[in-house]
Amino acid sequence: MTAIAGRIMMLVSITFLGFGDPTVQDWGAMINLGREGLLTSWWESLFAGIALFYTTLGFNLTADGMSDALNPRLVR
Repeated sequence: MTAIAGRIMMLVSITFLGFGDPTVQDWGAMINLGREGLLTSWWESLFAGIALFYTTLGFNLTADGMSDALNPRLVR
């Protein structure tokens, strides 16, 4: 996992658990709020989770591509 994706996941996890800044809205807070009404309003958690997934996937794929292109130790 890249450093950026790891930091995003760490921030979201801390906020999801309730230890983050309550005045700032982020994906962890959105997933936590959606968790309370999961049976009636499931989309609140779903869309924040999808956004989190695609963001971390994008950073990981970008880092892998840059590593493949710029790593001098990689045998081609």
